[in-house]
Amino acid sequence: MFLEAWVARGSHRITDAHASYNGVEWLGYSREAYNHSTGHFGMSNHIECIWSAMKRHLRKRSGCVPTRHLASFLREWEARHNQQELFEFPLAYLRAMVATD
Repeated sequence: MFLEAWVARGSHRITDAHASYNGVEWLGYSREAYNHSTGHFGMSNHIECIWSAMKRHLRKRSGCVPTRHLASFLREWEARHNQQELFEFPLAYLRAMVATD
């Protein structure tokens, strides 16, 4: 099953209210659902925007969403997204990395 292979047990899933997301709570996943058809978007819209930005970044860098090195690409994108100030200037990034050792 996809969830068991790629999503850690105990993860909290934020989804829309589509029925395909039902029934996996017994596997150890919690769920927060937003019904788009009734105008409730909540955090599901936020995470969709984040995934969209990540895919645009990967396509811009490599022309596609690479699967061979996807984990490395995702870690880099996460760092660039969450710590933008470290990537604006390479010297600032290196100083920050040395300071953490």
